[in-house]
Amino acid sequence: MLDVHPPHEAVHTWKDFFIHIATIVVGLLIAVGLEQTVERLHNTHLRHELQEQLRDQSVGNQLYIAEDVRIAEAYYDWAQVQAAALRNSSGPVKLARMPKGEVLVPDTGVWLASKDSGRTALLPVEEQVLYSDLQRVEQRSFAPGIGSWDRMTAALSSLDATLLQHVKSTGGSVVPVGPMSPEDRASCSRAFDSVQAAARDFDHDLIMYDSYNNFVHGTNPDNWFDDVVNNTWTTDRLKAYAAHPRSQYSFSAR
Repeated sequence: MLDVHPPHEAVHTWKDFFIHIATIVVGLLIAVGLEQTVERLHNTHLRHELQEQLRDQSVGNQLYIAEDVRIAEAYYDWAQVQAAALRNSSGPVKLARMPKGEVLVPDTGVWLASKDSGRTALLPVEEQVLYSDLQRVEQRSFAPGIGSWDRMTAALSSLDATLLQHVKSTGGSVVPVGPMSPEDRASCSRAFDSVQAAARDFDHDLIMYDSYNNFVHGTNPDNWFDDVVNNTWTTDRLKAYAAHPRSQYSFSAR
């Protein structure tokens, strides 16, 4: 709150009056300018703090994504081998157990909390757009009910229900499967095929998310605008995505 005090002496002339008014106006302008400067410095500090928190979150998510990619590819390879084992034998078979590992959901808490509190308005528009896109790509893998991870979980559950009808024992390092009719063998093979397809989609989405995430945390926020205008962010992201050996589908354009 700004306090304006009346003069201690009476104003005797118009000149004194205007000098007094000018003094008040200049004082008010200085006070408002100082207040705006302090607010601008405070907002700059908050913006840099938020940018640092978001980059730290992206760096931390690298480990999560790397482990998730490993698990997705392990499931893909496992399902492919088990389906082949079923198709290439007409008698009892021993199937390998599922690969070990736990899918880790990346941390998006900083971005979501900042959106709810309005802190994202502190960021340049280009940076807001990029982090919004990053969240959208993350949801391809982990959106509840529709993400590729939930689809892979559903495929694994269906496979489990199909195989349990033919499993002799659930102990040991392998799963012995008894004799099956050609129809049952085909049904189990299709269940493994579904797991393989779901793991492929999950892996594909994770690789896209990884390339996006790596670009975001590896770019200086001061260069957001230049990178977006020059379209280098898209080029670099696509290069990182294409460099992964499993980033493309079998019939993708080369």
